Amino acid sequence: MIPKKLTILGHTINVKRVKVIPNHKHYRGLWLPNKNLIYVQIQPGNADLEEQTFYHELVHAILDNLLYIDLSDDEDLVDRVGSALHQALKTMEY
Repeated sequence: MIPKKLTILGHTINVKRVKVIPNHKHYRGLWLPNKNLIYVQIQPGNADLEEQTFYHELVHAILDNLLYIDLSDDEDLVDRVGSALHQALKTMEY
């Protein structure tokens, strides 16, 4: 499930699910730190892909807010951590 809003280190992050990301029509997701905004492209019939995309962008947001900009620029690292986070949260049993 993808939230509409969340808070990281006191910063409110808005999340928008859109058909096409403005000015980035080939992207599945985008983190805009100057706007505290995460875009996630709607993937009809593929909620897992949308969720993975959200967690990828969330990792960017977390790293940027922690001022680990170099790590946030490492797309491979961000993708792996986002995928691991998605799997962990999706498979938790209570």
